[in-house]
Amino acid sequence: MTSMRNMLEQLHSQFEDPQQQPKEQMFTPPTPPPPYIATPIVTPGEKRPKPKRQIVTTEGNFNPLDFFQQLQQFEGK
Repeated sequence: MTSMRNMLEQLHSQFEDPQQQPKEQMFTPPTPPPPYIATPIVTPGEKRPKPKRQIVTTEGNFNPLDFFQQLQQFEGK
């Protein structure tokens, strides 16, 4: 608590007596943060990734050719 009070008193005295402050502190700009360097995402061969193809299975799918063959057999009887 006392250290906080000391800090506040120092700040208060700096604002009351601007001549006590060194002039260098007033005119030096703050140091800028280090620059951010963006790195591109590199894929092998510098190409866009190909979309994955979905494997189409015929299991469980309706085959119209089979349907018409059965229909012809049924009509032929």
